[in-house]
Amino acid sequence: MLSIRFEGLDVTKPFVDVSVTSRPIVRADLPALADAARVYAAFHPPRLRVWSAAPLTDWADLDPDRRVLAAPVGHLRGHPVPEGLTLTPTADTSRYADAQAAYDAVDAAHPHHPYEARLLPAEDLQECIDAGTMFDVHWRGGWAGYAGTLAHPQLGLDAQVVQELLLAPHARGHGLGAALSTLFARHLPDPAQVLSGTIHGRNRGALNAATRAGRHDVGGWWWAPLR
Repeated sequence: MLSIRFEGLDVTKPFVDVSVTSRPIVRADLPALADAARVYAAFHPPRLRVWSAAPLTDWADLDPDRRVLAAPVGHLRGHPVPEGLTLTPTADTSRYADAQAAYDAVDAAHPHHPYEARLLPAEDLQECIDAGTMFDVHWRGGWAGYAGTLAHPQLGLDAQVVQELLLAPHARGHGLGAALSTLFARHLPDPAQVLSGTIHGRNRGALNAATRAGRHDVGGWWWAPLR
């Protein structure tokens, strides 16, 4: 099944999504899918998005979108956590401006970053707070980021889905990324659930931190040109 979609709900950024398939997509299917996507020609979509469980290296000539990285919460709790890194339940949105400043700093240093990750909207942050699964990150006594999930299925998994996993600039470059996932898992309520979330396929730092923490890359979406 194909559908017309818009990146970030921006009508100037249409794409055709392969929404449902009866079997895994293989490379040989792309020409037929591109031909079928012509039904949406009136929207002038430049790209087709497909899902594959294949590793990043298998379709290296295509542009990756987001990858799904997941592992049971209980399997993620055993790694060491450096002294001074802690989490406390987030009480309100008072640190939201600090979180936005942290994103802005990364965006300034890495111009491609805005296309790979954005701060969750304030109303979504409040939803995580209300669910009891949003935490303030503290490092060496000061606020250093956010870590939050919401419980809902992802790819058929009973999951705590990552909504935000942020380290402020002063806490970056100290090897804390993987340890943050470990610490986060220790604070989640059900060890049988899966900690799951998406990371852009070009965000190597975040991908490496997630895999070091024990999450597994179970697949992701790819962009194929239609023009």
